[in-house]
Amino acid sequence: MKPKDFILIYPPTHTRTLELPYGGIYLADSLIKKGYSVGLINEYTKDKVLRLIKDYGGEKTIAFGLSVVSGPVIEDAITIAIYIRSTFPDKPIIWGGPHVTALPEQSLKSQFVDFIVWGEGEVSLPKLLDSISKNISLEHIDGIGYINEDGENIVSKDSGYTSLDGIFNLPYHLLPMEPYFRKLNIGGERWISVLYSRGCPYKCAFCINSSDKWSNSLIRFHSIDHIIKDLKTFVYEYNADGITILDDHFFIHEKRLIEICERIIKEKIKVKFRANGRIDAFARLSERTYELLKEIGLISIGAGIESGSPRMLKYINKNITLDEIDKVDNLFSKFQIYKHWNFMTAFPGETIEDIKLTIKLIIKLAYTSFDSPFPFSSYNRFIPLPGTKLFNVAIEYGMKAPENLDEWTSFSQKYKFDGKGYDPKIWPWITKEVGEFMFAAECLVHELNSHYTGIDANTENIKQTISKLNSLILNK
Repeated sequence: MKPKDFILIYPPTHTRTLELPYGGIYLADSLIKKGYSVGLINEYTKDKVLRLIKDYGGEKTIAFGLSVVSGPVIEDAITIAIYIRSTFPDKPIIWGGPHVTALPEQSLKSQFVDFIVWGEGEVSLPKLLDSISKNISLEHIDGIGYINEDGENIVSKDSGYTSLDGIFNLPYHLLPMEPYFRKLNIGGERWISVLYSRGCPYKCAFCINSSDKWSNSLIRFHSIDHIIKDLKTFVYEYNADGITILDDHFFIHEKRLIEICERIIKEKIKVKFRANGRIDAFARLSERTYELLKEIGLISIGAGIESGSPRMLKYINKNITLDEIDKVDNLFSKFQIYKHWNFMTAFPGETIEDIKLTIKLIIKLAYTSFDSPFPFSSYNRFIPLPGTKLFNVAIEYGMKAPENLDEWTSFSQKYKFDGKGYDPKIWPWITKEVGEFMFAAECLVHELNSHYTGIDANTENIKQTISKLNSLILNK
């Protein structure tokens, strides 16, 4: 491999499904347009990452980049940064990604961070590389952070939102594409993920979009011409037979959605689709639009519900209602769409009564989801993400916030399901009584979900677990 001007690295998380790193793909596209060569590294194992760094790095390399989310991945990011320091000691390391965007000043304090790029980096990163390579002032660049000659941490203002106008020729060739295709039990041997918009105007309190630092609140859409070109690339060049649409709000504008469907039909693109969206957006769609969605091959939809408690839905600023949930469930059933419901528990202030209402809703949805494979696999514990509204609430309840990158390495891992209940040192807002009930409900929901294997599911096993959930509610 020839050395690259810039190498962008995604530290491995070991257990995650490998997904196309769209943030890095768009950054690479912006750099290539400016004449830079790019190495893009996104692998399962740390050893493979380190080998590729050595392959891509060289005398011509201007800098290395690390894209980092909050949580245990930071441990590998630090290990990778140490390797870069020892192997390429004269090359600066630029950190970016959601964690750095939430905590730019704190991130700059690390000895393993030379520069940061926060927010969207398509405009700021090429300018930063220009300045590094030419040894010129950084003061004119928005969306970055650095340490000046006086030893002060400087974080410039944000660089704004990146436009998605035009037709992009995204550099998928920078990655070995085969590992990104998946076989799914809803049918299809070669599913691949796509992204056709950015931004979210909603402010769910647990989500990074509730951040005052970088809210990402402006929705930007790719043109329909770009979508068609991109779909054809995956279907005809990579032989994809299933497309997962990653957009937060692919369904938010019905007129645009109809236009996309009509173009897919006109272009005779034959492929299955699955996507995620908001309950209120699905509730607004007409039945004619659902017919179009089925015609283009949409077979599965995921929707974030989070809680069955109206009080908690208001508390987390979800802005959906139980009536809307019921309407959407009926629509999905009518049009034979596989269902994937997202729930969350362990919020600060959540009570046993709130959990009971969530379980009652899950039971109700369970009876209408027999044919859907694993409809309740997203029953997750709330993880306080830096910069979000509920992160600050968790601190008020007694949570100790990490003060540096080293402390972040294990922080989020503590909140994952481990079969051991709720430790008050980790969840100081959860009492023993609430924690025990929450854990019992959590285990039963995981058991319930395991019985949903699709059309061959054993309904008797499902009903037995539903009976256990009903008993849990009645006996408390």
